[in-house]
Amino acid sequence: TCALPIYKPAEVVNIFTVRKAANRDYRSFSYAEFTVLRESNPVFRDVAAMSFTLVGMGRDEAMHRSFVFFVSENFFSLLGVRPAAGRFFNAAESQPNANTPVVIASYALWQRQGSRPDFVGSTILVNGQALTVIGVTPRDFTGVNAVLAPDLWLPLGVYTLFSNPLASDSPNNDLGRPNTYSLNLMGRLN
Repeated sequence: TCALPIYKPAEVVNIFTVRKAANRDYRSFSYAEFTVLRESNPVFRDVAAMSFTLVGMGRDEAMHRSFVFFVSENFFSLLGVRPAAGRFFNAAESQPNANTPVVIASYALWQRQGSRPDFVGSTILVNGQALTVIGVTPRDFTGVNAVLAPDLWLPLGVYTLFSNPLASDSPNNDLGRPNTYSLNLMGRLN
């Protein structure tokens, strides 16, 4: 197994929902369900939400495909990590449809950019949209998956803009709708 660089990883668990009498018939959570679980749950100290998609980073010949994770503002604090540079998301940036154009970059991406001191505050193009880098994750941090190491993390507030660029008008992309089931949850046990 590969150890993840997070605080007390044995306390962090994935949360699933299943229909009664169903055998491994799981579904994702809605933002509304996430909010309820996060605010009033005696089992977990904290609950964070995440989702992911594939995007195009850069422009023209320099564009490449990359996985990005959408995360709630408490994703990084739940895992006990601090930024290597800049800051992580705040609650306003993570609200559904906030559409604040910010992004957090991986340490590896920062290194590939020459570890520039002005990287935080610079702009990265994602699916042709300019996003401001507000922070950099710690070295060797890959989130909760040791195999899939994203270059970027986006706040839940831009989910509608990036979740499925081919269906941006779809109501199923709007986290503000109670029947948009697209979030995976994890919790830190009490």
